[in-house]
Amino acid sequence: MKPLLGHPRPMAVYVPLMIHDHLRKPGDTPARSSSSRVSGERCRVGRSRVSMAFPVVAGLVLLAGAFTPIMASAGMPRVLTSHAASTGPVEVDAGGNGYVAWVSSASGNPLYFCKIPKGKTCTHALLLPIPTGATWDNYRVNQPFPVIGGKPGVVSIVAPSYDFSNVVVWTSTNGGASFGEPQVIQNSHYDGTGTDDVLRSPDADAPYYPDEFAIASSNPGLFFTFTGIGAIGALEPPFGFEQNTTGVAGGVTNATLGFGQSVDPGPTQETQTVEAFSTDAAKPQLDFFWAPVPGVSGGPGSLEHGPINVGVGTNPRLAGGPGGLFLLSEDYQADLTKPLRLDVRKWNPQSETFSPPTLVASIPNDVGTTAEGGLAQDLSTGVLTVAWPMQTANGGTVMDIWTSANGAKSFSHATKVGAVGYAFEGPVRLASVGNSGFLTWQDSTGLHLVDLSHL
Repeated sequence: MKPLLGHPRPMAVYVPLMIHDHLRKPGDTPARSSSSRVSGERCRVGRSRVSMAFPVVAGLVLLAGAFTPIMASAGMPRVLTSHAASTGPVEVDAGGNGYVAWVSSASGNPLYFCKIPKGKTCTHALLLPIPTGATWDNYRVNQPFPVIGGKPGVVSIVAPSYDFSNVVVWTSTNGGASFGEPQVIQNSHYDGTGTDDVLRSPDADAPYYPDEFAIASSNPGLFFTFTGIGAIGALEPPFGFEQNTTGVAGGVTNATLGFGQSVDPGPTQETQTVEAFSTDAAKPQLDFFWAPVPGVSGGPGSLEHGPINVGVGTNPRLAGGPGGLFLLSEDYQADLTKPLRLDVRKWNPQSETFSPPTLVASIPNDVGTTAEGGLAQDLSTGVLTVAWPMQTANGGTVMDIWTSANGAKSFSHATKVGAVGYAFEGPVRLASVGNSGFLTWQDSTGLHLVDLSHL
């Protein structure tokens, strides 16, 4: 395996506008201000967020039990847990089962995982184990991500830590029924208070275990980390670095990762790796880096390309699959006038560029803030699903989804899947296979789960 998608360079010192004292590393500038969604929660910083104060879906009742399934109409949101301090990244396997992980707002911010049968909801969430005598403060992870797709039965929960610059991994060998104690991958050089994507490297050598992971994050610089479990620590040391965004206006607010075309299948397989990002400049920049492998080899910059500008936009999300790699973004007019546009572009692996955009939806003129949606590609059919919180004419906010079955040449009309409460936290997480799957989002009432198979 080749190590990385870039090359190391001296780290610049960035000071996020809002940073919590417990997230600062030695030498960081003291916080200017501090706020938190939930007391004791470790919040992500260095990015724009939106709070939306609107009623929840009629008929949803929060019960005292954090994991008691909430009765709802088919396809309508259920409150997966009312005690979430993070978003809920979700994956699906070939059978349509969902895998979700999140940080709890309970004391210590423990991590939970749930395997959800196709078309069902979470009925029993697992508290991930830590060693006897340890506390969750020994780990301080940003956000857990379920990762599947390697050796059958293996499920990994990959959780980067900004405080310790490492990556913590819990491993299940029985399909998520139970997990062993965590492995801490030291010297990962992980940085980023906002962890947006963790993906399993498609180029992992046979027998496809131990797994290797690629991580996109922001601080508000742009960071890439390549790490793994098991033999990688001895054979291929983990590594992380800051992408060189010199010359791009503004600080990085969002990062997303995706894989493009693979060549030379087998032990020598190489897969194009794309990391897209946006900035908080007065004219927000939408840019990307790409490399022909999930890492770089040779001299500094020998395989790294970028930053390459896509347009004026924000909140990018990448999704790969059988139809190729696609980029969703919220785009501005060239003169920054409204309406904003939700656009999808397809990656061209030959020209190493994105196609002209296809409009998904126009964002109403009276929307004053932006939020972070999500994009998924069905792992078997290639159907694209876009999810985005949209304000309505009566001042409410709903989660809308659109689909495309023709490779983003056109999109369906919006389907409303549920109301969004205030303190919405993006991105929206979703995954699908065989026209079924799951979608999650977080707001003040908890972590919401939508069964896509009923829509």
